[in-house]
Amino acid sequence: MMVQPAAGAQPPIPPAPSIPPDATEQDIKVVGKSVLGPGNVKFGTTSGPGLFNNGVTSIADFFKQDPQAFPDTPASLQRVIQSVSENEGHIEAINTYDNSFLSCGIFQWTAGAGAGAGELPGLLDLVRMRSAATFAAYFGSVGLDVAMNAAPAGALRTGFFVLNGQKLNSATLKAQLRGNLWAYRFWRAAHDPQLRRAQVALAMSRVDADESAILVAYLAARLTAGRKSKMTDSQGRADKIKAHVTQGALSAKRGSFVLAS
Repeated sequence: MMVQPAAGAQPPIPPAPSIPPDATEQDIKVVGKSVLGPGNVKFGTTSGPGLFNNGVTSIADFFKQDPQAFPDTPASLQRVIQSVSENEGHIEAINTYDNSFLSCGIFQWTAGAGAGAGELPGLLDLVRMRSAATFAAYFGSVGLDVAMNAAPAGALRTGFFVLNGQKLNSATLKAQLRGNLWAYRFWRAAHDPQLRRAQVALAMSRVDADESAILVAYLAARLTAGRKSKMTDSQGRADKIKAHVTQGALSAKRGSFVLAS
């Protein structure tokens, strides 16, 4: 059974880990290459125009710490997102030095390169759908909002951050997100159970979306192969496969293929 990243009734929230305190610009300082927050807690290491933090909580850790979050998640799916996460980052991971300005979390969702949209606003939008109070506490309270692009059902959702009413849709405007205080805010928020659950839910939905993309690529390859060979009616064959999906005989969802006994 696939867990979809949607709002609605949720299992009880576990006891929260120690969430770092809120901060202002005056609370952030740089000592050598270490970026420190309130209480001189290190939350980043300087690199180029920004900083990075690889985080400490893995997907495996998450499922141990919050076993009721997604109780029906297959172990195989947990292993898939764990493997991808190992190449991206842990739950508290932050990066503000590359060309996407701000990247966060287990799949390093970004604010988007240049003037483009990014997936990180989609994560925050999911947080808001799951818990409006959590979104307001960490982001709305400091003037941050999101403007989401329209997307078909099942597609990865992208959008832009909106800061104090201004849409951050250019490299110049997004550069604000490199600030150490923004890195601290996102790092702090990643300690909250609701943010953690939203990250894992979005990661699992992304696996489904990628599998849908594979099916589309297969259909395109099938048609191309037919044009380069003597395959009879390659367009018709591809259309038949596609029709099975749209009519429900086949599914693009993970785990939907079952051998009859």
